[in-house]
Amino acid sequence: MRAWQRQDSGLYQRRQVRNQLFRAPYNLTFSQDPQQKYLLVADGTNNMVWILNRKDGAVVGSFGGNGHYAGQLHWIDTIAIDSKGNVYTGEVEDGKRIQKFVLTNGNAQRRP
Repeated sequence: MRAWQRQDSGLYQRRQVRNQLFRAPYNLTFSQDPQQKYLLVADGTNNMVWILNRKDGAVVGSFGGNGHYAGQLHWIDTIAIDSKGNVYTGEVEDGKRIQKFVLTNGNAQRRP
Protein backbone atom coordinates (compact mmCIF):
# COMPACT_ATOMS: atom_id res chain seq x y z
CA MET A 1 0.00 0.00 0.00
CA ARG A 2 1.28 3.48 -0.75
CA ALA A 3 0.84 6.36 1.66
CA TRP A 4 1.39 10.07 1.17
CA GLN A 5 2.86 12.22 3.90
CA ARG A 6 2.83 16.01 3.94
CA GLN A 7 6.17 17.63 4.61
CA ASP A 8 6.87 21.04 6.17
CA SER A 9 7.35 22.49 2.67
CA GLY A 10 3.70 21.72 1.91
CA LEU A 11 4.66 19.03 -0.58
CA TYR A 12 3.64 15.43 -0.22
CA GLN A 13 6.07 12.55 -0.06
CA ARG A 14 5.08 9.09 -1.26
CA ARG A 15 6.19 6.12 0.81
CA GLN A 16 5.47 2.43 0.77
CA VAL A 17 3.70 0.88 3.76
CA ARG A 18 4.62 -2.78 3.97
CA ASN A 19 2.29 -4.82 6.05
CA GLN A 20 1.73 -8.53 5.72
CA LEU A 21 -1.64 -8.23 7.48
CA PHE A 22 -3.36 -6.50 4.58
CA ARG A 23 -4.89 -8.70 1.97
CA ALA A 24 -7.02 -6.19 0.11
CA PRO A 25 -7.27 -2.61 1.35
CA TYR A 26 -10.58 -1.47 -0.16
CA ASN A 27 -10.82 2.00 1.32
CA LEU A 28 -9.31 4.23 3.98
CA THR A 29 -9.93 7.32 6.09
CA PHE A 30 -7.94 9.53 8.45
CA SER A 31 -8.57 10.08 12.16
CA GLN A 32 -10.47 13.22 13.11
CA ASP A 33 -7.72 14.79 15.24
CA PRO A 34 -6.07 17.94 13.77
CA GLN A 35 -2.83 16.04 13.07
CA GLN A 36 -4.70 13.11 11.48
CA LYS A 37 -2.33 10.85 13.38
CA TYR A 38 -4.02 7.59 12.40
CA LEU A 39 -5.04 5.93 9.16
CA LEU A 40 -7.98 3.51 9.27
CA VAL A 41 -7.89 0.93 6.50
CA ALA A 42 -10.87 -1.20 5.44
CA ASP A 43 -9.50 -4.64 4.50
CA GLY A 44 -12.21 -6.36 2.45
CA THR A 45 -10.53 -9.75 2.26
CA ASN A 46 -9.76 -10.12 5.98
CA ASN A 47 -12.98 -8.29 6.97
CA MET A 48 -11.01 -6.08 9.34
CA VAL A 49 -10.34 -2.42 10.00
CA TRP A 50 -6.65 -1.82 10.66
CA ILE A 51 -5.58 1.29 12.57
CA LEU A 52 -2.13 2.50 11.54
CA ASN A 53 0.09 5.21 12.92
CA ARG A 54 0.58 7.50 9.91
CA LYS A 55 4.09 8.50 10.93
CA ASP A 56 5.66 5.05 10.73
CA GLY A 57 2.92 2.79 9.31
CA ALA A 58 2.83 0.60 12.43
CA VAL A 59 -0.41 -1.21 13.23
CA VAL A 60 -1.70 0.15 16.56
CA GLY A 61 -5.10 -1.53 16.59
CA SER A 62 -7.80 -3.33 14.67
CA PHE A 63 -11.41 -4.42 14.90
CA GLY A 64 -13.90 -6.51 13.01
CA GLY A 65 -13.50 -10.07 11.81
CA ASN A 66 -15.62 -12.17 9.50
CA GLY A 67 -19.26 -12.62 10.41
CA HIS A 68 -22.78 -11.23 10.29
CA TYR A 69 -23.24 -10.31 13.96
CA ALA A 70 -22.86 -6.81 15.42
CA GLY A 71 -19.22 -5.76 15.35
CA GLN A 72 -18.27 -8.33 12.76
CA LEU A 73 -17.76 -7.49 9.10
CA HIS A 74 -18.50 -9.29 5.86
CA TRP A 75 -16.99 -7.81 2.70
CA ILE A 76 -16.30 -4.37 4.17
CA ASP A 77 -16.17 -1.91 1.30
CA THR A 78 -16.42 1.59 2.77
CA ILE A 79 -15.15 3.37 5.84
CA ALA A 80 -15.70 6.92 7.11
CA ILE A 81 -15.18 8.83 10.34
CA ASP A 82 -17.16 11.80 11.65
CA SER A 83 -15.98 14.84 13.63
CA LYS A 84 -16.71 13.04 16.93
CA GLY A 85 -14.52 10.06 16.04
CA ASN A 86 -17.34 7.62 15.30
CA VAL A 87 -16.33 5.14 12.61
CA TYR A 88 -18.86 3.99 10.01
CA THR A 89 -18.36 0.91 7.84
CA GLY A 90 -20.35 -0.23 4.85
CA GLU A 91 -20.56 -3.81 3.59
CA VAL A 92 -21.46 -5.32 0.24
CA GLU A 93 -22.48 -8.78 -0.99
CA ASP A 94 -24.39 -10.63 1.76
CA GLY A 95 -23.69 -8.04 4.47
CA LYS A 96 -25.30 -5.00 2.82
CA ARG A 97 -25.34 -2.92 5.98
CA ILE A 98 -23.76 0.07 7.68
CA GLN A 99 -22.35 -0.19 11.19
CA LYS A 100 -21.24 2.49 13.64
CA PHE A 101 -18.25 1.94 15.92
CA VAL A 102 -17.18 4.12 18.85
CA LEU A 103 -13.41 4.01 19.36
CA THR A 104 -12.22 3.79 22.95
CA ASN A 105 -8.85 3.86 24.68
CA GLY A 106 -9.08 0.22 25.74
CA ASN A 107 -10.59 1.11 29.12
CA ALA A 108 -14.10 1.72 27.75
CA GLN A 109 -13.49 5.49 27.82
CA ARG A 110 -14.31 7.28 24.58
CA ARG A 111 -11.28 8.62 22.75
CA PRO A 112 -10.99 12.42 22.76
